[in-house]
Amino acid sequence: MSKRTSHNHIKNFFKYRSPLIFLQTTCHFNSIARQSLQVILPLLLSLLLNLAFLSDSFAEVPHRTKLLFLGNKNIAPVVYLDDGIPAGVAVDIVHALANHLSQPVEIKAMDWSEAQMLVARGEADALVQINPTEERRKVYDFSETLLESQFCIFTAANRDGISGPTSLRGLRVGVEAGGLPRLVLAKDPLIRLTVIPNFLEGFKSLNEAALDAVVVDYLVGSYVLAENKIGNIKVVGAPVVSSSSSIAVRKGNATLLAEINSGLQRMKADGTYQKILDNWKPKEGRFYSREQISRLIFSAAILFLLIVVLIAAVWMVTLKKELAQKKAAEEKLREQHSTLRSIIDSTNALIFAVDRQYRYTSFNQGHAAVMKALYGAEIEQGHSLLEYMTVPEDQEIARRNIDRALAGEQLVEESYSGEEFRSRHYFHVSHSPIKTQQEEIIGVAVLAQDITARKRAEESLRRLNRELQAISNCNQTLMRATDEQALLGDICRIICDDVGYCLAWVGYADNAAQTVRPMAWAGDEHGCLADAHITWDDAEGRCEPTGTAMRSGESVCIQDFSTEPEAAPWCGNTLLRDCRSGIALPLKNERSKTFGVLTIYSTEPDAFTTDEIRLLEELAGDLAFGIMVLRTRTERGQMERALTVREKEYRSLVENIPDFIVRYDVNLCRIFVNPAWEKASGLSLADVIDKPPSETPRVPQPIVPEYLDSLRKVLETGTRRTVEFTLGKCLRDRTLSEIYHSTGI
Repeated sequence: MSKRTSHNHIKNFFKYRSPLIFLQTTCHFNSIARQSLQVILPLLLSLLLNLAFLSDSFAEVPHRTKLLFLGNKNIAPVVYLDDGIPAGVAVDIVHALANHLSQPVEIKAMDWSEAQMLVARGEADALVQINPTEERRKVYDFSETLLESQFCIFTAANRDGISGPTSLRGLRVGVEAGGLPRLVLAKDPLIRLTVIPNFLEGFKSLNEAALDAVVVDYLVGSYVLAENKIGNIKVVGAPVVSSSSSIAVRKGNATLLAEINSGLQRMKADGTYQKILDNWKPKEGRFYSREQISRLIFSAAILFLLIVVLIAAVWMVTLKKELAQKKAAEEKLREQHSTLRSIIDSTNALIFAVDRQYRYTSFNQGHAAVMKALYGAEIEQGHSLLEYMTVPEDQEIARRNIDRALAGEQLVEESYSGEEFRSRHYFHVSHSPIKTQQEEIIGVAVLAQDITARKRAEESLRRLNRELQAISNCNQTLMRATDEQALLGDICRIICDDVGYCLAWVGYADNAAQTVRPMAWAGDEHGCLADAHITWDDAEGRCEPTGTAMRSGESVCIQDFSTEPEAAPWCGNTLLRDCRSGIALPLKNERSKTFGVLTIYSTEPDAFTTDEIRLLEELAGDLAFGIMVLRTRTERGQMERALTVREKEYRSLVENIPDFIVRYDVNLCRIFVNPAWEKASGLSLADVIDKPPSETPRVPQPIVPEYLDSLRKVLETGTRRTVEFTLGKCLRDRTLSEIYHSTGI
């Protein structure tokens, strides 16, 4: 048999269901072979007639240009290459569609991204099996529905925690380049998409743990797994996206699109379309779910035991042999029970069953361990589940869910259970009624998965986002702040309101008393923070986090006051009545000296993750910097006001002193004279300002050189000089003594 012929058998061999476990039935081989021949011979005859018809048609139009249809070679059994020849259900549909088109059709299966570019550039006429999207509608026009597609998540059989698109965040997900899953999942930036060359390589990477999941059309993925005998892979969750595929033509090619739609309508009307689909339906094999296989194995085991008993009854000759057979069967059953029990106990799931009175009929070790961790209970069969649950709310929820299952409902939900001060966990819980052969409900089977880690990760991410927003709000507050006390109050309010902590306060150091003085706070402090005596004197070993942070200059975090030995001396403080955890963050000045502490409390234990502590330390650093900036700004304002007062005093002194004061610039031009000089000289400011002595009216020229020489030496040496001379009539016969300072030039 040729590879081509074997492939035709393969396409009729598979049905695509999940989980992917294939069982080939052989007990009716001869009957199936006869049925296969009855189907194959008419198909071969029809194929020969079609080929003859096509040959005649092509002979009649030897000069007509062929239409080029392109398909994705990696999506068997829809489109694929069989010994280099395009094959698949979509290919068969296009071959039949060619009978209704005005030109012959050539089909090629190739790289999908390249195929899309060729049609977009007009180098090919149509794309086979493409899912319409808004982006693609800008480039192509689409026919009516060709096939229905459901793109599902394939992952390792032992992989848990993947149930839909949101659960793929942070995971490595394999998708085909240019495929619809890539376009859909790329909208979520948290999903790490990896382009795979083909789905066979993608599934191999999945088995090798190089990928966490592969998203592919359900039919295509199932075919690839079965064709290549790949195991340990399952389909999880609902389809990521469902879509109707079409035939796409280049945008604006309305003529060809109309021919394609007309041809498809005729094929669906005359039954050709359905015959092609039926030709690809399974005929020799099928896929079974794990539950179906379990039932088949159980039925086979029962059949086997019946055969053994029958043979034993026929061949039994003595009571001893019968007893021996019975003992052997009992031992085997015990071994099977032990094996099944070991499997149930070793699974990560929590499994138990109760009767109609809520009494345990069975449970695995995982459930027993969780009940001890949540409620401190040592559970036993025959005792009520509700008796062990010490939290009334948990009892009511468990009772309500079991009652719904006893009424025949199968339900799945999430719960949060456990004692507050022992251990509370999140669970994904499934309740299923247990029925007899007469459909009587006699109990409930419960399967639970601990999802606490996932929930806490989600909560941590939510808190981190809120803290980042709070830091942004705090930074804006810091930039607008003009008053230190108002700044402290605003920061505490943002920490409580935006992040959700129960109490936040800022205290400053009182170095003399070695205490921390509360300056501002927000949240519920029970009216006792203002009068609280918080010290950093550790002489008695009773220093709480705020005092420790003040003394050490390091952040101090207590994740659970009720279990931390260091918190015992002060955890009963009224201030901490409703608090379970807290962190104290030192505030340091530019010399790295601690001048205060920002303290934050939470009602939840383990409220401060490593990332949250880092963000809060960053916030404390920003707050300390803002305080220092405000203080510097305040000190600078005080200095400026003092300088203004001093300047007024000096100006008044200069303007009223009877002595002569004159200032020169580096060019020896006067830039200031006091009123006494102006009055004595009888000259106006216009006569003397910005002019050297040599250009000043009434100044005797004989004294000018000596005068200018004295000024130059003051500029050159920066030392004080004294010169005396008489200005004569210009200053009304007074003797002038001028003293020059470098600072006055």
